[in-house]
Amino acid sequence: MKVQLGREDRGEMVLVLAGASAKRTVTEVEPAFDGKALPDWARTFLLAAREGGLTQREAVKPLAKHLGVSASDLYRMASDL
Repeated sequence: MKVQLGREDRGEMVLVLAGASAKRTVTEVEPAFDGKALPDWARTFLLAAREGGLTQREAVKPLAKHLGVSASDLYRMASDL
């Protein structure tokens, strides 16, 4: 390795102390969205988004994309909250 005195190293340096540990295995799987009832985490997301100042329509859009359903269908379901 060549060392130059008075030269600043630029950029980022990474020092790896150990390799990554084994990935953990997920044993509990939440059932897939059936299109009839919102999962608990989705309800929590919508309520938190509304409390954070989003309109229901704004909160539903990213959730609908994540679940793979139309925003209008999800909006109708969310209106029951």
